[in-house]
Amino acid sequence: MAVTPEKALRLPRCPHCNAADPYLGLKTNFVEHDSQGNEKTWGIYVCGRCAGVVSAHWKAKGSFQSFPKLQQAVASSDIPERPRAFIQEAMGEDKPHSTCLLLASALDAMLKEKGLVTGSLFRRIQQATEGDAPLFTKSMAEWAHDIRLDANDHRHADPNAPLATMADARRLLEFTTMIAELLYVLPARVERGRAAAPVTEHATTLSR
Repeated sequence: MAVTPEKALRLPRCPHCNAADPYLGLKTNFVEHDSQGNEKTWGIYVCGRCAGVVSAHWKAKGSFQSFPKLQQAVASSDIPERPRAFIQEAMGEDKPHSTCLLLASALDAMLKEKGLVTGSLFRRIQQATEGDAPLFTKSMAEWAHDIRLDANDHRHADPNAPLATMADARRLLEFTTMIAELLYVLPARVERGRAAAPVTEHATTLSR
C-alpha cells in the first residue's frame, strides 16, 4: 500500500540555503517501482526561502529519506580556538547580518593570533600586508576589507547600505574560510606532511 507523503517535509535546515526550520512544502508526489517490483513513494518539496528542491522517499508515515543530504560544515581544528568558534557559528547561522558580524570577529581573532593586536581592524589588515614576510597578499587584504566593511554596515546601521543577503553571507564565509586555510590549515598540513615523510639521503645532503 502506497504511503501518503506529508504536506511539509520536516528538516532542521534546508540543504541548499542552510535556513533553520525551513518550510519545505509538497509540490508533487508519485509512486515508482524498482526492478523487483517494490513500490517507492516519492515527494518533491520546495524551500520557501531559497526555492531549492528536496526530494523525499517515504518509507512509512513519519519515516523518510531526503536528498540532497544535509551536510554539517565543520571548521578545521587547525584554526585556533577563538576564530574557529566564530567561523563554526557562522557556518550554522541563517541570518545574514549575524553572519557578517561573526565573520568580522573571526577575522579580528585571526589577526590577533598572529600578533596584530593594536589599532583598528582596518589598520591591522594593512599591517598584515607589510614587512618582508607579509601575512596577506593584496587579494587577501581585499577579502579582509570586504568582511570588515560588511560588518561595519550592520554594526553602525548605515542607512545607505543595502541589507545583506544570504548570498552575501555565503560569499563572506568563503572569503573568511579561505583566509583561515591560508594562514593556518595549509601550513599545518605541510608540517604534518614533512613530519610523516621519511628523511632521504638527498634531503640530508641539502640540509648541510
